[in-house]
Amino acid sequence: MPETLKQLILQFMGTIYPGIEKEAIFLTGSRAIGTWTPTSDIDILVFIDPKDYSYYLKQSFEHGFRKEGEEAGLEERFSYEGSEVLLEIKFMTELYLSNLIDYFSYSKMQLVNDNHAKHSSLKADLQKWFDQGYEDRLMQHYIQAFQDMKELKDMFKKEQKNLMLDTIFIKKGIFLEAVMKLLYLIKRQGYPTVKWMLPLLDGEEGTWIQEIVSEVKSLATLEEFLIMEEKIKRQINKKLMPQRPYVGQRWKFLSAFKHL
Repeated sequence: MPETLKQLILQFMGTIYPGIEKEAIFLTGSRAIGTWTPTSDIDILVFIDPKDYSYYLKQSFEHGFRKEGEEAGLEERFSYEGSEVLLEIKFMTELYLSNLIDYFSYSKMQLVNDNHAKHSSLKADLQKWFDQGYEDRLMQHYIQAFQDMKELKDMFKKEQKNLMLDTIFIKKGIFLEAVMKLLYLIKRQGYPTVKWMLPLLDGEEGTWIQEIVSEVKSLATLEEFLIMEEKIKRQINKKLMPQRPYVGQRWKFLSAFKHL
């Protein structure tokens, strides 16, 4: 975040919530990820002690940003470098994670002020959450991707596939989304929303999936599908399947799905 914008936000927040500078204040969303435009929202998360929540709720209410029964925080529009932008501030009393999209967003958070101790603590909690059940989530996404591929193959096998062009088009999108989610997990990352899933997948996987997306979009025959299917299986299994002869029951279970 540009220093001028950061100082503008901190100054504004200080007028509404005196003492907020002691909290851990984070930038998240598209501006933290690096996909923002001049008019992108400015999404701020402030992590606070539960005992302080009533203070921030009171300040939000008294300054007219919240009505009775609403949560602490605010939305305010202001001008910055000729653009109208929306500032959204949310207060959180704990690291709340419901899915891997939340994880992705949180993992890209940028510290706005200087509370580095709180930052380190939150990052450690975030990593702990991600590591818990990682193999189970990886297995579920692996199975889902191959199941979607099998269903797409079945569509190409049908004699009347020309009557199902819209359905096939939709299924292609569902399948590609499942593959991209799996690739993010193979890289030990959460995945973003669908809008940013392809643009933000970098490295070797990003280059490979760009080619696959073009191929899948143009698929028209079962023969073409079978060539693409083998290419995807080879790439995913090369990245995912361990080389050791025995790596636990979960990986044995995964191996059974290599030839779906």
